Formats: sequence, structure tokens, C-alpha cells
Amino acid sequence: IATVAGAVPLAMAHGAGAEARSAIGWVIVGGVSFATILTLYVVPVFYRWLAIHTKPASHISDLVLQLERKNRIPTVHTPAE
Repeated sequence: IATVAGAVPLAMAHGAGAEARSAIGWVIVGGVSFATILTLYVVPVFYRWLAIHTKPASHISDLVLQLERKNRIPTVHTPAE
């Protein structure tokens, strides 16, 4: 909010060279506003959607344990020397 508020006077510039300063100001205001909305609303919604459609990390460890049990090879014990 502080960056946007600081760039508004730059975007509303008048006088010599105001056209270039105004363009830069609007780019800052638009870019920071867009990034803020994206970060605060779009990314969490996308994360929530992605989390619903994925399996928990424990799912992988459960699969590994199942494979270990299924493919267990008996160990051969040799007498200690």
C-alpha cells in the first residue's frame, strides 16, 4: 500500500517531463497492485485447489512400506568369525 501511495504523485505528475514520469508512475501503481492481488487472493485459491486434488505426503511413504513388505528378501546370516 505504501509503494502504491508513494507512486500516485508520480503517476499524476504535471509539468516538464511529466509524460515520462507519469508513465513510470502508472506502471509502478499497476504492477504493485496486480502483484498484491495475485499474492493475496489468486495464489492461495490456486494452492487450495491444488491441495484438494493431491494426496498427502504420507501416501508415498505408505506405498514404499507396502513395496518393502511385498518384496522382502530373506537375509542370510553367516556365523561371526
